[in-house]
Amino acid sequence: MESTNLFSTRRINKPDTTSSEIIYRGQPTGLILEGLILEQQFACKNGYLLLLTDDCPFEEGLHIHLLNFELQHLDTINMGKAYLPGMLQNVTSSNETLNFSFFGDDSWQLRVLQQPRFRISPYSGSWATFFFPLHRPLRFAFKPNYLRLEGTVYSKYGVLRFSF
Repeated sequence: MESTNLFSTRRINKPDTTSSEIIYRGQPTGLILEGLILEQQFACKNGYLLLLTDDCPFEEGLHIHLLNFELQHLDTINMGKAYLPGMLQNVTSSNETLNFSFFGDDSWQLRVLQQPRFRISPYSGSWATFFFPLHRPLRFAFKPNYLRLEGTVYSKYGVLRFSF
């Protein structure tokens, strides 16, 4: 996985939206993805990994999108929830793995799988964001997933481990 600069975003001019059109090599693609600020972008064996945030520091959301080389949307993982601050930090990549922190005292490892794996996510759809800071859009809930996220969150209540 290598950092790239092939993409940019253009905000959608609609009220109450946190979505952007993806621009590839300076050309509009018509592809609309969740997120406003393109924080990081990587080229990997399956295509491109885009990390976008909502530009709202006190309720920041991180949207991790995987596109194939034809710019088709393969998978998404969203992080964040209301009243939960976040900031993308400590981003490092190696092979098909991305390491980062987002909620502060946490550590996440994102792997891009060569072959998608079918895994029904209990944290899918809009209801999931109310209870849980990790979720997949419902349209990806019952499809094979290319993205695998594992993390450790340290809190005053102890250590929480997630596999998603």
